[in-house]
Amino acid sequence: QPPSPPQSRSKGTRQSPGQLPFSHTQDGGGLLHWIGTLEGRERWRNPVDRGLVGVDASGIKCGIPRSLADWQLDNQVLFTANEEYSWMLIDLGNYRCRPTHYSFSHRADKDAPCFARTWEIHGSTDGVVWDGLRRHEND
Repeated sequence: QPPSPPQSRSKGTRQSPGQLPFSHTQDGGGLLHWIGTLEGRERWRNPVDRGLVGVDASGIKCGIPRSLADWQLDNQVLFTANEEYSWMLIDLGNYRCRPTHYSFSHRADKDAPCFARTWEIHGSTDGVVWDGLRRHEND
């Protein structure tokens, strides 16, 4: 049985952006980009730095969790220890979504050749009950 991630930071009314059409990875149209631009009103800034979403992970071996919500990948490297049931979490706080698409980008550097091969994406409305949305095996 996997360990439970922390409970949600959500407080009060949740906001929904409506439909965010997907065209390609890093197209500037995703949920974290929408939150990081204050719903399209300002220049993008990491929504973790704005205090709008939270991130966490189990057993981080390298990197900083805030990079999980970064829009552009520069030199970020983030990975957990190679342990069963390791997890990473993006807590949308007061936002909600019903995903139709998602992108998951990752990289590794020469000193840390770690790539996600088998993983799952889960969703929760309360941070307690989690529903499996998609499983990837040896991708």
